[in-house]
Amino acid sequence: MNTDAFHPEDRARSAIDRQLGASGWIVQSREEMNLGAGLGVAVREFQTASGPVDFALFVDRRLCGVIEAKPQGTTLSGFAEQAARYIG
Repeated sequence: MNTDAFHPEDRARSAIDRQLGASGWIVQSREEMNLGAGLGVAVREFQTASGPVDFALFVDRRLCGVIEAKPQGTTLSGFAEQAARYIG
């Protein structure tokens, strides 16, 4: 597959997907979500009460964190408002 054809954010998501899997997370799409598949499950494109996230991280079926994919080199200070909506 030619990853140059993807948008930079898509490439970031793909890299995160691989890294999560290599770290022992079970990575699933929202459509195939099975939180009982293992202790650590990462769900792509998950809808939260405050909006969608690129990856939702579940440990023992409990949401414990989120990951937002950004292209390499992106300055994250512009995304503080986006991150703040997950804290509450």
